[in-house]
Amino acid sequence: MEPPPHDADTPHIVVPVSPTNDVASIPVASMRRRRVNGQRPDGLPHLATSKPSRDDAKLESIHEIVCYIVWVQIIGLEIARYGCKHTSLDRLTDRPVIRANIIKRNLKSEGVMIADSIKGLDWPQAMNRIMEYVKTMDMDTALTFIEGRWAKSMYVGMIDTLKHLSEFCNKGYSEYISSRAKGCEESTYHGYIDKIEWLASPSTEVVVRWVDMDVNETYRQLVTLLQVLQALRDSIGKAAEKSHLTQLALEGLRRKFKDLESEDYHEICIMTRKNLPYEKCLVDLTSERWWDIRSGSKEDDMKPVDTASRANLPTPAMRYTLSFLVPTVCLLAIGPATLAWRYGETRQGKASESDFYQAVSSSVMQLLGLITFIWPTLHNPRLSQLAWIWIWLLAGLSALCAVVSIPLYLTASPTWSFIVAFAGVLAQAIVQLQVINAI
Repeated sequence: MEPPPHDADTPHIVVPVSPTNDVASIPVASMRRRRVNGQRPDGLPHLATSKPSRDDAKLESIHEIVCYIVWVQIIGLEIARYGCKHTSLDRLTDRPVIRANIIKRNLKSEGVMIADSIKGLDWPQAMNRIMEYVKTMDMDTALTFIEGRWAKSMYVGMIDTLKHLSEFCNKGYSEYISSRAKGCEESTYHGYIDKIEWLASPSTEVVVRWVDMDVNETYRQLVTLLQVLQALRDSIGKAAEKSHLTQLALEGLRRKFKDLESEDYHEICIMTRKNLPYEKCLVDLTSERWWDIRSGSKEDDMKPVDTASRANLPTPAMRYTLSFLVPTVCLLAIGPATLAWRYGETRQGKASESDFYQAVSSSVMQLLGLITFIWPTLHNPRLSQLAWIWIWLLAGLSALCAVVSIPLYLTASPTWSFIVAFAGVLAQAIVQLQVINAI
C-alpha cells in the first residue's frame, strides 16, 4: 500500500494499517490544530459549560431591571383600574394621579395582556411571565426603556395612592355601610364615594364581603409594590457595582424613584411590617449611591452609636419572656389577694384610720404611673389602632378602679377597697405589656 501524499516539512506518525508489514504515515498537523491550549479535545476541561460573556451578563442585569419596572407599571395600571371602578383617585390625594391610558400606551398591547395574565399568580410565576416579555428586547431597546423620560403621572403618588386607597377601604366603606345599616342617607365619607350603582341594591351583608375583598386586595397590592420596588433597587445596586448601567440609565432610574418616593414611607412600612422589614426610606436621593440606603453619609458614619438606646429596645426574646412572666405573676398574686379578701375586715372604714390614707396615696401613685407611662407613647407610630383600643380600655379601667377604691373604703369596707385597687393594678400591668409588645 502506498502512503498518502504529504509535505516534506510536516511531521508524521507511522502506524500499521494491516496485519502485514505495510505501514502508513499520518500527518500530526491536523491533530495539533484540534488541540485547545495544549489540552486534548476530549479532555475534562472541555466538558465544562462555558462562562457567559460580559455582554450576556450585562443584558441579563438590564433585563432584570426592566422586568421590575414593567411590574411596577402593571401595578399602577391595576391601581388606575381600581379607581375607575370604585372612586375618583383625584379625591384621595392632592398629588397627580395615575392614568391608565398613559400606562397602556407605554406597556403596549403585549404588556397589557401580561398584566391581565399574571392576576392571581405567585411571585416566581408572575416574574417568569413578565421576564418572557422582557427578554424579547435587545440591549438598545432595554436601555431606551430605562433611560426614557416618561410622564410623571405614571409614577408620582403611586405609593401614596395605594395608602389612601387602603385607608379609604378601611374607613370610608365601613362608615358608608354603617350608615346604610342605620338607615342614614349621608356619612362623612360620601365626599369620597361616587354614585356606585352596585352599592345601591345589594344587602349590607353582601357589601361587607365586597369591602373585605377590597381591603385585602389593596393591602396585597401595597405589599407587592413595596416588594417589587425593593427588588428593583437591589437589582440597580448590583448592576451599578458591575458597571452594567450607563450614566443616562442611572439618571432615568433616579428620576423614577424620585417620583415614587413618599413622605409617609416609614408609616407605610409600619403598616406592612408583618410582611416586610422596616426601612426608613425607599432610596437616599442625597447620596451618589442613592440605591444603597444602608451606606449613609460620612457624617452619619462618624457619629457615635447610641448602644444604650439600642440595648433598651425590646427584643423578640424579651417580648416572649414578658408575655409569659406578666400573666404568670398576675395569676400568682391573685392567691394572696384571695386570702386578703377572705380574712379582711367587713366593717366600714373610717377616715381617721391610717389604712385609709395609705389607700389614698396608693391610688394617687397608681394614677401618676398611668399618666407618665401612656403620655409619652401617645404619638408613637408603631402603635396600631387596635393596640390603642385595648390600651385605652385597660388604662381607663385601671384609673377607674384607683379612683373608686377610695370611696369604697368609707362606704363598703377596706376589703372591697383593696380588691378594686388590686384589679386596677392588674389592668395597669397588662397595659404595660400591650405597649411593650406593640413597639
